[in-house]
Amino acid sequence: DHVFVAILPDDAVETYKPTPVFNFDERVEMIESCKYVDKVILPAKGYTTTIDWMEANNIDYMVHGNAEESFLKYWYSEAMEEHRLFLLDETKDYHSQDIKRKIQNV
Repeated sequence: DHVFVAILPDDAVETYKPTPVFNFDERVEMIESCKYVDKVILPAKGYTTTIDWMEANNIDYMVHGNAEESFLKYWYSEAMEEHRLFLLDETKDYHSQDIKRKIQNV
């Protein structure tokens, strides 16, 4: 078993949340340093995960944070239809916005 992580470029992230605290290269470096991650890969073309993209990257299953169903269906509909998307609850107080708030209050 292997863990691959697809990292979105900054301009894609900024379409649905504030500017990332760390830029793309910094995020790649941090994720590559994680002992549980085997490889960082680029996301699917257009950022919509398809079964063809999963197969081309030897990906059996996707994991994503639990989000609104409309968001998940937009980006992961094929993986959802084939029951290849697993959702995890988010870790409380462990988002970039939480970190920004803590820094501002120091």
